[in-house]
Order: sequence, then C-alpha cells, then structure tokens
Amino acid sequence: MSVVITAKLSLALRLIDTTTGKEVDESGISFFLDGNRLIPMKKGEGVFVFVNIGREDFLMQIDAPGYEKADVDVNHEKLDPRLPMLDIFLMPSVFEPCGLSQMISMRYGTVPVVREVGGLRDTVFDVDRPEGGNGFTFQTCDVDGMMWALRRAVDRYNNNKDAWKNIMLEGMREDFTWGKSAGLYKDMYEDLMQ
Repeated sequence: MSVVITAKLSLALRLIDTTTGKEVDESGISFFLDGNRLIPMKKGEGVFVFVNIGREDFLMQIDAPGYEKADVDVNHEKLDPRLPMLDIFLMPSVFEPCGLSQMISMRYGTVPVVREVGGLRDTVFDVDRPEGGNGFTFQTCDVDGMMWALRRAVDRYNNNKDAWKNIMLEGMREDFTWGKSAGLYKDMYEDLMQ
C-alpha cells in the first residue's frame, strides 16, 4: 500500500553496500514507514528524496533484493549532510505554528515551496512579489495550489539559472536569529512607548 504522509521533514538517503562500498541499485528497492510503503523521488546517483515524512524522529525499513532487511533510524537533531544536494524543499503544511525545516533548507541553498500558513508565511516570501522573495508559495490547501507553486519553481529552475541562483542566495542571506527578532521587538516596544 502506498501512502502520502503529511508534511514536516524531507530526507535524502543514499544506500551503500557495506561489503563492497558500492551504491545499491535502485531497482526493486522498497521503503516502509510503519508498515506503509513510501515512494521516493530520485535526486542524483543513488540519492532518494522523501518529501513529507511527517515527523522529526522515525524508523524506516528498507527492502533491497539480495540484502537483509535494514532499519534506518532518522533523527531530526542529526541533519543529513546531503541536504544541500536538494534543489527544492516542498513543505505543503496544513498547519504550521513555526517551521524550522524551511529555514534550514534555505540556509543550505535549497529553495522552499510552501503553503502560506503560520511560520511558513512569516519566513518564505514568493519570488514573484514586486519586491522579490526567497521561495515559492501558494495559498490554497489543495493539490492544485501546491502543483501551481511547484510547477513555477521547476520552470524557473529549468529555464532561468541566473534567477534560480539569486533565489538560492536570497534564502541563504536570510537572518532568522534571535538577535534580529529581539531588535524588531525592541523597535516595536519603543514605537508603542512614544
């Protein structure tokens, strides 16, 4: 059974045969989470990208022909160093009070595609705004809205490399530190006191 699991974390995973050191051929590999089969996208040689895993810590089981079943424990605290290999980070959350994943993706130069909700609306700004932005956004909570934003992102990636590079750099320049937030709060309180 194939399932689509709601948004939180994107994982890039490379499968290596520990006896030979060579990457495992992708044909016939199956990935399972809680007994449900996941269908990954492929990015580059031997890197499988899972979008919308749905939680920050989880156990994934991998079946590969000719190998024993393997379990992979994934922990949000230990970021996968292959995250920079991703071009687009899709986070179509229904509800998102904060959202760290899109900020982490931007830090690594991965362009986010997000639904305009909660913390995502506060941190990801659509590139087609007059003042520009750092990602691609959509408002409606449905597949059509998500695909509209994703198609715009893929089109920009394929047809305008200079613009894509600028979007990546804009995201990498974002300052989500407490120092910046504290300064904004200080300015707001000073304005209220006048």
